[in-house]
Amino acid sequence: MDVLFKAKCIVGGREVDDCTPVNPGHLVGSGWLVNAGWGNSFSNFLVEAPSIHEAIEVFADSKYGHLILVDESYIDEAKLEGYIGDYYLTDSGYVDLNYRFNIEECDSYTYSIVPENFTVNI
Repeated sequence: MDVLFKAKCIVGGREVDDCTPVNPGHLVGSGWLVNAGWGNSFSNFLVEAPSIHEAIEVFADSKYGHLILVDESYIDEAKLEGYIGDYYLTDSGYVDLNYRFNIEECDSYTYSIVPENFTVNI
């Protein structure tokens, strides 16, 4: 049986289901809901971190970081054209937080293990 590790969080009184945990158990009690997208779709992620800045760092350094990391080939152009200030510098590189990205602090959150492809042979 395959299982999925999922998260659910409460943000501003609303419940957000089906979040992908980025670093479960890293800092229990301080969670951030990250909405990152590509094209016309968004995915919800849960990052445990003590601050919004650390949550961005953790997300950028995760396997999902490609959703917000700016390709290195654009950095020199951004510096030359003067819009490098539109990006946020992390340890992993520059990230674009202006396009298809949102982050909010969770009031609370829980994890669950969800069976996937569960079958019983009788």
